[in-house]
Amino acid sequence: APKNKIEKIKENKAEVIIKGKTYDDACSYAHSLSKKMGYTYIPSFDDLDIIAGNGSIGLEILEEVPQSQMIICPIGGGGGISGVVLATKQIKPNIKIVGVEAERSASMLESIKSGKIVELSSADTFADGIAVRKPGEINFEIVKKYVDDIITVSEEEMKSAIFTLAKEVKIVSEGAGASSVAALLSKKVSIKDISNIVCIITGGNIDITLFKSILKNFIR
Repeated sequence: APKNKIEKIKENKAEVIIKGKTYDDACSYAHSLSKKMGYTYIPSFDDLDIIAGNGSIGLEILEEVPQSQMIICPIGGGGGISGVVLATKQIKPNIKIVGVEAERSASMLESIKSGKIVELSSADTFADGIAVRKPGEINFEIVKKYVDDIITVSEEEMKSAIFTLAKEVKIVSEGAGASSVAALLSKKVSIKDISNIVCIITGGNIDITLFKSILKNFIR
């Protein structure tokens, strides 16, 4: 995780344990630690309650923008998009739900292609919020059944989207959050006959040094 995320957690008086090099390494350690110490393990995506909570995002979108025809949502482990797709398609079955992954960590897309859960050897993307080598089991089944399409975006496309969001609408987004906008701006999403599109921007916890570097590189 970026230093700024770690510092914000510490500011709220929580203990932070750094373990391994990837999300999956840390997750595995958290599982073992919870069993050893009797702690309550709270999963970040592969859990029905977490999925249900994420469904409120979809409900809010349909409440605020009832004319929505498509929702574009970042995918990490799949908990977010699973909740969104289940909630929205119950109310509006014809709405299109499109997932977005980083090209370097497209574990959900590779799993869908293979028809089974695939674990990638690496998830080497600056978009740490979606850098997941293996999608959730519950989420895989939901995405496979209900999500209309999955798009992948490059590192440069996400950085370009971060710059565009900052410049045009004054939104500070991290790589994961900007991936949905990157998919739209790169014209990788089929939007024929669709005029009302919602991009879910899932986070703004970007390292300030990285953010400054991206702005500097794109300012002409």
